[in-house]
Amino acid sequence: MGQKCDELSSTSLGLFSEPLLAPHALRSIPAGYALVGNGANADDDDAFVVRAFAPGSSEPLWTFSRIDDFQTHVPMALEVGEFGEVYAGGLGASLYPAVAYIAG
Repeated sequence: MGQKCDELSSTSLGLFSEPLLAPHALRSIPAGYALVGNGANADDDDAFVVRAFAPGSSEPLWTFSRIDDFQTHVPMALEVGEFGEVYAGGLGASLYPAVAYIAG
């Protein structure tokens, strides 16, 4: 049986043109905020996006975005290293495996 979680806050992440591009990765981290990974929003289908949100804020603390024209990118997993670095793994250009390292 899973743990019950209380909602701390909510925000809109935008619209997505395809279900594959919607958020697939969510990670709560010790720094007190949440990471969200998704493909691009409906206005730009060609990005690999990771955003950090503090509880109660609708604006991201920071955003990482990799954009390659005419390529589908989707982060599928997020992990945080010992020094706050973020590892995002998923699908990159033409759906090949991709890993992004975001310095802490």
